[in-house]
Amino acid sequence: MAGDPGKARQLSRMVRMAQALQAAVVVEGVEHAADAAMCLALGATLGQGYLWGRPEDF
Repeated sequence: MAGDPGKARQLSRMVRMAQALQAAVVVEGVEHAADAAMCLALGATLGQGYLWGRPEDF
C-alpha cells in the first residue's frame, strides 16, 4: 500500500471525507510498518491487518 501513489491518494480522500463527516476510519489490510506510518500521516488512527496479528476464529 505505501509504495502505491494511487492507493495513497484514494486513502487520503477517504480519510478527509470521513473526517468531514466526523466518522471514524479503520484501515484494513495493514501488513507493513510503512503502511501504518502512511495511514497515520494521512490522518487515519485505527487499523487492522497482519502487522498486528492474524485473524482469529470465533
